[in-house]
Amino acid sequence: MKGWKDRDPDRVMSLFDKSKLTYFESAVKPPVTNWSKVYELWKVVPNNQKDIKISSDIVASNNSFGVVHWTLSRFFIPTNTHQHIDGYL
Repeated sequence: MKGWKDRDPDRVMSLFDKSKLTYFESAVKPPVTNWSKVYELWKVVPNNQKDIKISSDIVASNNSFGVVHWTLSRFFIPTNTHQHIDGYL
């Protein structure tokens, strides 16, 4: 999350294993499995987002399953709008 808040795509990408990558940009789109394509998604962040605030809370968990409530607040530069996203994983 710090890499995203700091708008540092290289820091974010350092978390991924190039040989075992399954990245979901959206819950309704197929996952991206190519490291270079994921990097393309992240390298635009410094130019299209700012004031990024992320929070998360564990709602429930056991040894093999968990539910997390998360929120994202950011200013989206291309449309000059503030966005608030709220979800569960």
